[in-house]
Amino acid sequence: MDVRALHEIPWERDTTCGRLRVLYKSPQESCSLVYFEIESPTIPHFHEKMTEVYLIKRGRGRLRIHDINAKTPVEERVIEEGQRVVIPVKAVHQITPIDSILGMEVLSDPKFDPRDIYEVPGYFERR
Repeated sequence: MDVRALHEIPWERDTTCGRLRVLYKSPQESCSLVYFEIESPTIPHFHEKMTEVYLIKRGRGRLRIHDINAKTPVEERVIEEGQRVVIPVKAVHQITPIDSILGMEVLSDPKFDPRDIYEVPGYFERR
């Protein structure tokens, strides 16, 4: 059994999304649970392999997403505490906090891998 207070889990820096704490990573590569705090707009990006499920725990933010697989138009909406958001594989997405900090848990399937982040700076400005 592994029981720790959240403050005992060290913060890491992710250049795309902000500060994060890795809460769990499956040794079988199946999933991971990461806590992010977003203080400024994330860089638009997508994942080739990962589906992400956001559980918004604190604050509000503006999500822009373009699911290029479904060939749908760019969507933009406010996300807030208490909501669940699913980000499909290969969907370009970006979050801008509305409040000073947007805190969220992210369940990744398969587990979070920083090599599966493909940044597309300026993506939404070209749409």
